[in-house]
Amino acid sequence: NSTLRLGLEKSRNVMTVRLANDIGIRAISNLARRFGIYDEFRPELAWALGAGETTLMRIVTAYASLVNGGLGVEPTLLDRIQNKKGKTIYLHDKRACEGCGEMLWEEPMRVPQLADLRPQIIDPIIAYQITSILEGVITRGTGRVIASLKRPLAGKTGTTNDYKDAWFVGFSPDLVVGVFVGYDTPRPLYMEAGSRAAAPIFRDFMKLALADKLKTPFRIPEGAVLVPVDKTTGVRSYIGAPNYILEAFKLGTEPEARGQIDNGGFNDTQDNSLGGLFDQDFEGAGFDTFSSGDTSFNQSSDRVNNNFIFPSQRASSGEANVDRNDTPSPALPNLEPLVGEVNEDNLDGGLY
Repeated sequence: NSTLRLGLEKSRNVMTVRLANDIGIRAISNLARRFGIYDEFRPELAWALGAGETTLMRIVTAYASLVNGGLGVEPTLLDRIQNKKGKTIYLHDKRACEGCGEMLWEEPMRVPQLADLRPQIIDPIIAYQITSILEGVITRGTGRVIASLKRPLAGKTGTTNDYKDAWFVGFSPDLVVGVFVGYDTPRPLYMEAGSRAAAPIFRDFMKLALADKLKTPFRIPEGAVLVPVDKTTGVRSYIGAPNYILEAFKLGTEPEARGQIDNGGFNDTQDNSLGGLFDQDFEGAGFDTFSSGDTSFNQSSDRVNNNFIFPSQRASSGEANVDRNDTPSPALPNLEPLVGEVNEDNLDGGLY
């Protein structure tokens, strides 16, 4: 058995096929079209693993929507064209900008605000949950060769049958990059999987592209809470416990802590997955949000039922702080770096 996170981090294709079978291929087809990955989608389970053909541009655009909070992104090769006199003769962004034509800046003029007209493809919390899982691909999974950059990055490896194509598509909070390795006429790359052929190219490019950029953490949407869970089982844990990571949940869907702290261990048999990830009507127009400043949670010394980290509590350095009362609690030692071991087996699944 695998959690959704563990299955994607380690490219376990059997888990993905079973999940697609449970969800229904029609729902996956609709979402693939909304992200613009495919125009036509065959109702076959193999397509959930990427058996259909698409382009690098389309895949990168879909990943850009994830890191943009689930908003649709329209790719372009040209942003603006100006003639020799500096006059703009082409502008990709067609939004009106009131006040942008002023020649001089004077008080009390305000910075022009452009409306965000991008369509909402998926709930921003779900987009962040997937982003968080893809961070795990680099931290603990098939893309661990990229972890040496020691900065917030997320992405996914991909390898097709007979090693004919190797992929890595990933992103920082502000840059999305796709790498494809293969021949124009497909033929085997001789054991060159995405983790070996494409991921190192991504790493080397991002090392240069982000060399002078701050190590900015991924943006966490309102309504999301970070809860400590066991990285292997997904069971509710506590900060500082062996094998713990911080998992993102929609507020109200996080797993309950039914176990007790016992000599530094956490006893719980509850089986949990990412709350809210598949309970949404994707055709819905609105999404519920939660402002962490409007609600407070109390925490007892012997249970961790309300051990949350809210977006507003994450510092710009990416460190997380925990709001706690004055009662000492063995369940809340200092936050430690999220470091995990990688299983060398099954490093890169087949068609994913």
